[in-house]
Parts: sequence; structure tokens; C-alpha cells
Amino acid sequence: MRVEIAKLHKRLQTTMVYVTHDQVEAMTLGTKIIVMKDGDIQQIDSPTNIYNKPANLFVAGFIGSPMINLVGGVIIQGRFTAGNLDTNLDKMDLFIEEGSMIMGIRPENMHLQREDGNDGAVTAVVELTEPMGAETHLYLRDGEQQFIARVKPDIPFQIGDKIKLHFSSSQIHFFDPVSEERARIETGERAVM
Repeated sequence: MRVEIAKLHKRLQTTMVYVTHDQVEAMTLGTKIIVMKDGDIQQIDSPTNIYNKPANLFVAGFIGSPMINLVGGVIIQGRFTAGNLDTNLDKMDLFIEEGSMIMGIRPENMHLQREDGNDGAVTAVVELTEPMGAETHLYLRDGEQQFIARVKPDIPFQIGDKIKLHFSSSQIHFFDPVSEERARIETGERAVM
């Protein structure tokens, strides 16, 4: 059905309004998406920006499958800590207000190998593997924290394996736990939202 609607839209070359609860349909058919919750607009943006720069916790959790990893913790003296997770934000060139914060990282942005020296890391135990053909979803636990990572299917994992996952500063989202809005982050010379 999605393909037929996309073809029709291209053929008619006109504005279409399509209402759906299916995020895949919204992401593949929309050029602009309006995400609503309880009748209130949460974000209006392109599919790419909705996914990569969610305006708040609701949008971050609603868009994406598997769901974004959300970890509640605290930022003190340039470090984000949550249980065993301890990330040096200064080393990652990130500057953010101190206090309670929720960190978000998408499953595909958790990598098994360090890509550069300025990344965060979490060591976790594999609780479940879900082979999906072109990728494998790993369900992981680090103390109280649970994570989902998307990895290449050619690396075999067993339940109980202990692995280290890395993520770079450009892939992290922070949200205020009270307002649930995306936090302002300073990276070097510029501020990003």
C-alpha cells in the first residue's frame, strides 16, 4: 500500500495530507511530518530531522524501531554517569549543564569497535540475540541499565557474552528529565539542539 501511495503522490505532484499511526509509513511517505501527542504538536520537521534530532523524549521514543536507548543519569564535572556507565563528556568535546539528564542513543549508533578516541563506552552482557537477516539486535544489560544494539549479522554472540560498545558525541541526545525537552549541547564553538 505504501508503494502505491508514494507512486500516486509522485504522479499527481500535489500536496497530500496523510494521517497514520504507523511510523514507517510516516517516515517513508512524508516530506514533512507532524508528530502529535494527545492533540498537541510535539515536532514538525523532515523525516530525517525527526529521527536524528528529536525535540523531546516522546518523539525520540516514538520514532525508531528498535526504540532509542534512554538512560537516566547525572552530569557532574563534565561526566555523565548512570550506574556503571561513566562517560567523559569533556573528552568528547561536549559541554552541557550539570544535573539530572536522560541520555539517548539509537541502537544502530552503538558500535563494537572504537572509531576514534573521543567516544563514550558501555560494557554490557548479552541477554538475548535476535537475528534479523541483514542485522542482529542484541539485548544487553549493564547493571540496572538495559540497551539494544544493532550489529552486523556476521559476528556470532552468545547469551552471557560480555561486550564493549562505543558511541560518538555526534550520536548522543540529552533530554531534561523534568521538561522532557531536548537539552542544549555545546560542541566546541557551536551550540546544537
